[in-house]
Amino acid sequence: MKRSALALTLLLAACGSAGDDSESNLSVAVPEASPTTEPAPEATETPAIEPSPTETPVATGALTTIPVEWQGVWAGRDGCARSATMRLRVASDRLIFYEAEGLASEIERRAPREIALKLAMSGEGEAWDRRAVLTLSEDGERLTRTEAGMDAVTYTRCAA
Repeated sequence: MKRSALALTLLLAACGSAGDDSESNLSVAVPEASPTTEPAPEATETPAIEPSPTETPVATGALTTIPVEWQGVWAGRDGCARSATMRLRVASDRLIFYEAEGLASEIERRAPREIALKLAMSGEGEAWDRRAVLTLSEDGERLTRTEAGMDAVTYTRCAA
């Protein structure tokens, strides 16, 4: 390879016209690329598949806060008013019920629209632990809370 480069350099140096010292008249012919007969190297890695613009991939696993899609005020059967006993407010670190509050820990996204969490509950002078699963509807307007030993409760998102 080095010999080819040296030979090319010597050829280019000898291409100048003997009667013309002007550098502006120097030209070099560049051959056009010709197709190679060597096979293309094989790809060793599979290219990553890009998600479509309409779908957002969501990783599952441990989280440090409750995702923003779950946060907000949710109405039970009795509506969104602050006095509603079935009202639920979901914050980044806790669930706030009418007469109790649960500090969230061990938050885990199990699926794109489902999280599980441990709640350190307190209310009316008592404290207890509870595990819950919160599932969002496809449109994000309904939230279902499921806990062991209790019927599932479905809430509707309240206007901000």
